[in-house]
Amino acid sequence: MNSRTDPDLISFFRAALLNPLEIGAIAPSSRLLAKSIASLIDPDDSGSIIELGSGTGVITDALIERGISSKRLILIEIDKSFLAKLTNRFPDAFCISESAYRLDVIRERYHIEPAAVIVSCLPLLLRSLLERQQFMGAVTRALKPGGTLVQFSYGIRAPIPGSRSLVIYSNPKRIWLNIPPATIWVYRKSLNEP
Repeated sequence: MNSRTDPDLISFFRAALLNPLEIGAIAPSSRLLAKSIASLIDPDDSGSIIELGSGTGVITDALIERGISSKRLILIEIDKSFLAKLTNRFPDAFCISESAYRLDVIRERYHIEPAAVIVSCLPLLLRSLLERQQFMGAVTRALKPGGTLVQFSYGIRAPIPGSRSLVIYSNPKRIWLNIPPATIWVYRKSLNEP
């Protein structure tokens, strides 16, 4: 059974119409996509998990179902109506109302230590290559050595190229039963990178 309610879907479609470049999707992420993302994260690993663009919380739900404590979660969402719902649904998570593209500023403002994992739901392919490269730098700084970035996109090419400090770690996984079909990319930060 789908845990998202009709009000969640209505909120999503309203937000997508009002702010298409921030939402970047025509429908919320499917449960299959969310579970596939969560399956890539070790619940026994230590450290925080930052979710960028948490939306309606479908991926957050999957992370918790995977056995990840909500106390480890830092949810960053620009849409205030989504954030209010996330705050109510996940009271133990640290919820921040801000553009996730300002990750460096957010980390400094809230004194957020490097994370074990970053899950990015951001529509990177709607941004310029320069913006994506800047995002890659911010993500690299936000991860602890050996940390993981899990990014999904609707394209078939990597939304951000790998680099010496943040490499594409595994083959992309295509989720056909998502609207539109999505590809999951996993990046790993070098153990030698501070």
